[in-house]
Amino acid sequence: MIVITGAGAYPRLVVEGARAAGVKTCDVLAVRGSTERATIKAADHVHTIGIGEIAAGLRWVAAQGYDGCVFAGQINPLSLFRSRFDAETKAWLASLPFKTAHTVYGKLAFEFEKAGVKVFPASSYMERHLPGEGVLTTRAPDEREAADIRHGAEVMRDMGRHDVG
Repeated sequence: MIVITGAGAYPRLVVEGARAAGVKTCDVLAVRGSTERATIKAADHVHTIGIGEIAAGLRWVAAQGYDGCVFAGQINPLSLFRSRFDAETKAWLASLPFKTAHTVYGKLAFEFEKAGVKVFPASSYMERHLPGEGVLTTRAPDEREAADIRHGAEVMRDMGRHDVG
């Protein structure tokens, strides 16, 4: 398995979770300038690319015979302006009518799947870090707070649907 990594602790936690789940080898495709050292240290093997070299990274991942990957971590938006984009990545981006996180990551997932590398949810191997269902504090919300929570959840769904935020 390989983790396509950006910044933050999340990619390292995915690698550690995969190990705890019995994944024998957990490698990392690191994005230069984004992937943290702790994530690189946690991996068995690391291959590094610039953010504009994702098509080359995909070809490398497919050639290694990985059966699956997880996208984890944030990509620093400034890195988009500090990288040269290969022709194939430029063509992928040009094919998108709108360039949002949803459409860009959707296109990447499509290309990885097309190359035979299954894309697993970003929550894969994170069970011990995700809270269970139910009240997580010492008391349940009262009715006014519950109404605020319902309203917030509705606003959040709308923001996601409209790719705002």
